[in-house]
Amino acid sequence: MWSKRQATGGADASQQQDPAPEKMVACAHCGVHLPESEGIAVGDRIYCSEAHRLAASDAEC
Repeated sequence: MWSKRQATGGADASQQQDPAPEKMVACAHCGVHLPESEGIAVGDRIYCSEAHRLAASDAEC
């Protein structure tokens, strides 16, 4: 008989590893939370987008 295990190449779902959890950070401009790797870091601040980075720098002037 044909089984799901044979159809998936023998990989069992319990053997597959989830990716490691990633640190979440808040945008310094709007506060939205996003994965650290997706943020735009400027010094010690992290922004969710280039537009928010620019808006924050405009507000400081």
